[in-house]
Amino acid sequence: MEHGHYRSQEPDRSILVWICLMVAVVLACASAIARAEPRDAIGDAGSTATAYKADKTDTEHLVWAARICYLEATWRESDCVAMLWVATKRAQRVGRFWLDVVRRYSAIDAHNPRAAEVRTYPWGDVPGKPEPFNQRWLRLRELVSEFADGRHSDPCPRAEHWGGSMDHARGRMIPARCAASTANTFYAVKKR
Repeated sequence: MEHGHYRSQEPDRSILVWICLMVAVVLACASAIARAEPRDAIGDAGSTATAYKADKTDTEHLVWAARICYLEATWRESDCVAMLWVATKRAQRVGRFWLDVVRRYSAIDAHNPRAAEVRTYPWGDVPGKPEPFNQRWLRLRELVSEFADGRHSDPCPRAEHWGGSMDHARGRMIPARCAASTANTFYAVKKR
């Protein structure tokens, strides 16, 4: 006696369970992969900066970071790297390119003779400056390139702002701890 044609036409529940499990696994993997992908143009706080987009690596853009480091910190490498990291973290929060942020955040566009002079510094030697100055200017340009290539870790991981001796903490800003000695003051924001 053949019973096949009286059998229920319901689909096998084990297949439905298997399909649901596979969909769940795929969705979970996609979510994990998306969270693990490196952020574009910036690194995770506390790690090293990731290399940024090729169209922004030219000296026309990097010279502004070198100018800003010189204007804000003269030859102090630890201050320069910390400032670039602050700009990187700020850029991450507002979805902008770190070089744009560091330029807007700094005093490079101030209306004073020193800022006006520094804005003219080229990617090469500065005409009329002595050799020792140009050697230090070369090192500062190299430092900015190293930062852009992701070769410097964040010396002030909690810092979100910086200021000079004329600046003071406002609101919830507190001095940030830095792994390196800095002349500028770097600020963290106190959590509520």
